[in-house]
Amino acid sequence: MAREVCSSCEVQTACREFARNHHEYGFWGGESEEQRHQAGFHLIAPIGIRSNSR
Repeated sequence: MAREVCSSCEVQTACREFARNHHEYGFWGGESEEQRHQAGFHLIAPIGIRSNSR
């Protein structure tokens, strides 16, 4: 679903670049965390590890 929404978004490229450069989690600019990792961009915490602070 997220990929479909992103595919028609006019800021998809800017969104993806922001996520890549700011170590964002989740699906941004049509790209998942795993895809960003495979492209050479790294998250602050490894994929699958999240803080549970509420």
